[in-house]
Amino acid sequence: MKYNIPYKDYVLYMEYGWRPLVDHSAPALARGITILRIMQDNPPMSLEDISRTTGYPKSSLTRIMETLVELNTVSRNPVSKKYSCSVAMLPLNKNHNLQQILDNELARLAKNTGHSSEWYIPGDAGLMLVRQVESPESIVHVRAKIGFIRFWNEELDSVAALGLAWLKEKVSSFSGFNFFKNNGVRAKLSAAEAKAKVALAREQKCLADEILNDNGVRRSAAIVFENDMPVGVVAVAEYFVPGGVDKSGEIMEAVMETASRLSNRDISALT
Repeated sequence: MKYNIPYKDYVLYMEYGWRPLVDHSAPALARGITILRIMQDNPPMSLEDISRTTGYPKSSLTRIMETLVELNTVSRNPVSKKYSCSVAMLPLNKNHNLQQILDNELARLAKNTGHSSEWYIPGDAGLMLVRQVESPESIVHVRAKIGFIRFWNEELDSVAALGLAWLKEKVSSFSGFNFFKNNGVRAKLSAAEAKAKVALAREQKCLADEILNDNGVRRSAAIVFENDMPVGVVAVAEYFVPGGVDKSGEIMEAVMETASRLSNRDISALT
């Protein structure tokens, strides 16, 4: 079974194991808690920032933010008109603290591979990059940053193929995709080729790019499961280093090991 968790619901689900927002009997309360959880991990945010991140309409956000300010859980700068979180929400049950597990695993993956590690979750438009850790040995930094969306119907790299295979409810067409046939050279992918690549991602549960994109980066990625349900994609963004040794096999192995640990949720092995 495939499913698609929007970012606003993913925050609650991955942090605390709560149900998606649509299932809550008190959606306004759930929205307020979601906003607090997002804000505590971000710099001061405007109403537009919060609306864009959560997908909540500004009309309902205004009332929620006024209430949060009254409760002293959020403060508002009268000059910049941006909101800051005044409290921290910490889970009492460490078994549900997947965010900390993710951060630890991504840091380990970046350190072991010498490249940027990434965590993607599904959204309506595509896969969103919500976690990223640069290797402490990095000289080159990947251009994709937190909030970057890898759209469903554009470049079919390893991350997108895994997303289409496991995290998108239905793929209506395999036409219109592009790929890099040579380093930095983009080309159209036939519908048959795109379908075959997605099928391979479904079968293997992991995939690696062989060709560098126009930013000099290629990715190795694997799907992560939570209670036998696909929840996201973990990846390493390997950037081109002149004269460097090809370690794509080692990187793919490290990505697969990370995905396995995250899927098993063996907390004792992650700390």
